[in-house]
Amino acid sequence: MSQNSKAFENARRPFRTKNLITALGLGGLALGTFAYSVYKVHQDTLDDVVMTPEVYERIERERRQSQELQNQSSMKNPPN
Repeated sequence: MSQNSKAFENARRPFRTKNLITALGLGGLALGTFAYSVYKVHQDTLDDVVMTPEVYERIERERRQSQELQNQSSMKNPPN
């Protein structure tokens, strides 16, 4: 059994370096793409988004609902 595993290791040896370089390259490409995407999204100011009065009303309504839920949960579980 150890002879089979030794043969297997000998067969894999020439490919270890190439596989490691390929894995590092692909990982670097993925990490670079992610970092670039985060950088570009961080720069976006969203000035081109049109905020209509309906959107403002919806946001305010959802804020009030959220505040009411927080108030209700704090009443049920008062701080010690």
